[in-house]
Amino acid sequence: MKLIKVLNPEPPLCYGEDIFSNYESSLVIPKGSLDAYRNAYIWCNFYNITEVSGIEDINVDATEMEEIERYDINGRRLEQPTPGVNIIKTSDGSTRKEWVK
Repeated sequence: MKLIKVLNPEPPLCYGEDIFSNYESSLVIPKGSLDAYRNAYIWCNFYNITEVSGIEDINVDATEMEEIERYDINGRRLEQPTPGVNIIKTSDGSTRKEWVK
């Protein structure tokens, strides 16, 4: 079984009888768009349709990410959280912005 995730709340137009080879795949769509997909050509053939919001779809294990470095908005390295925008580099290689009061 495969997972097909569509982020568009409106079902994309699809042409062709066999565009999807397996309608038993799980279809994940934005919350509030189930009726549109249930009534749309091709998309109505899926058996398993799940609605999700962006927040429900995020899985982050914060224990794996450790702060490595912190910078201000001008790129200067900070030793500790400083009021304003702080840019944080984490151990998994990602960066994030944090507003510090």
